[in-house]
Amino acid sequence: MVTTTTTFVQNKVAKNYTAHLVPCKVRQTGPTTEFNDQFILDEELIEPTQQGKSVTYIRGRKIVGDELRFEDSSCFVVKTSQDGLGNNLVEPVFNVAKIVNYEREGNEERLINELTKFEELRHLESLIHTP
Repeated sequence: MVTTTTTFVQNKVAKNYTAHLVPCKVRQTGPTTEFNDQFILDEELIEPTQQGKSVTYIRGRKIVGDELRFEDSSCFVVKTSQDGLGNNLVEPVFNVAKIVNYEREGNEERLINELTKFEELRHLESLIHTP
């Protein structure tokens, strides 16, 4: 019987990033320059229904985002590898300080539903992993 272990490698992560979960169906393929500026968001929102939301444009389409809350835990982008014995090594590379989930303008109800599902998942995880 072969046993494989997974080891979390201690690594101090200095860089914080914001993860943007965006709708992927854009009906166009090919290069874009829209992400060269690291996903700059509109600072000023005029519509009262979108106050407190993040707004930006992809391929000329307006998308509205809302932040996922996870103050009670940490989120990382990790790098996985294997040692000489075939054991898994997991090393944090970047800290994800904030996650913003987006939906197309006019489809904000779906955004609310997705955020509710994320919150339910977080609650379920806390029930499973809390002693």
